[in-house]
Amino acid sequence: MPHGNTIVLTDKAIGRLLPPGHPSVPSQAIEYTDAKTPGLKLSISKTGRRFWFLRMRGVDGKKACFALGEYPGVSVAAAREEAWRLRTMVDRGQDPRQELKREATESLTFGAFAMDRYMPHARDSKRTWRSDWLTLQNQLVPLWGDRPLRSITAADIQGYVGTVRRRTSPSTANRHLSLLKRMMNLAFKWEILETTPAVRVSKYREPPPRERYLSDAEITGFLSALDRCEPESANILRLLLFTGMRKGEALSLRWENADMEGRMLTLPTSKSGRARHVPLNGLALKTLEDQRRRRPDGPWVFPAERGTGHRRDVRGTFARACKLAGITAFLCHGLRHSAASIMVQNGATLYEVQAVLGHQVAITTQRYAHLSQTSVRRTADRIADHISGLTKPKKEQP
Repeated sequence: MPHGNTIVLTDKAIGRLLPPGHPSVPSQAIEYTDAKTPGLKLSISKTGRRFWFLRMRGVDGKKACFALGEYPGVSVAAAREEAWRLRTMVDRGQDPRQELKREATESLTFGAFAMDRYMPHARDSKRTWRSDWLTLQNQLVPLWGDRPLRSITAADIQGYVGTVRRRTSPSTANRHLSLLKRMMNLAFKWEILETTPAVRVSKYREPPPRERYLSDAEITGFLSALDRCEPESANILRLLLFTGMRKGEALSLRWENADMEGRMLTLPTSKSGRARHVPLNGLALKTLEDQRRRRPDGPWVFPAERGTGHRRDVRGTFARACKLAGITAFLCHGLRHSAASIMVQNGATLYEVQAVLGHQVAITTQRYAHLSQTSVRRTADRIADHISGLTKPKKEQP
């Protein structure tokens, strides 16, 4: 138990109090009681910091302790006023803890909730938390940071996503809306909000995704252009085309996940949340062998150019390769689509493509169904060719 003394706490008296560790102070922790306010304590830590506490019995008769803040940020007068306010709550049969919680939630700002509550949760639960952080840091916190979280209405959210839609696209606006819905749902779950205003805001209808695949000539030109780019970034882009991996999967690939002899990559955490296997064809294996010669040490297949960790992006190299190859209106994710189209047009079933790409549901792979029609027609033609061969009149023997 801390050593205690009862004195009239004033600024002058507090200035004379000795911190723990002083030769005349035997206790490691010192606690002083204010003679003018029942239960009001000033505790001095080992480092000399001074904190206000109120010790009393709650409405249930049990001992309770309330932190009132640090001196001198919380003055003597302010500490006494808050102590009497909490004691009065108990006299009226109110639970100070519940009242303080209610007051805290009512005054909690959007910015404080976003950065102090939501983001720590997102870092632990979302692979794409950096995208959330950028949206909050650059867009939402500057807009609503000082507003109480409870003051954000459905109309506010609708107006914001409407502005984003006009400035960018329906899909971008929907991503911002998804973030706000997730935040508000968590605030409701954590009993900070009584309702979730974002639930009344509907997503915009998005146009069908624009699928862009590289033609055979473009593939040849793209690979030739990569030979003139920075080697390691070029290897990342080659691996995307040769395997159909997602960019994030390739960038964060570890050597421990690459079985070169078994020609298989094992991705412990994929977008679907489950481990998946990526078979290595000859071109992919050759790319990894080249990368191993370049980076024989360290855990990452594609380590960061500076510092620790792995590479974060290849936008510069991708843009340069496309420019050199004369490829326009093409995104990096299109390399994954191109890999899928090559598989389908060379006879792979949609089930097989789903397995290679790691799609959790088959409907995602259905976007490539139209590409299989050539193979299907070719198979159907074989039936006709066979039957035609049977029914074709035989030439009479001379």
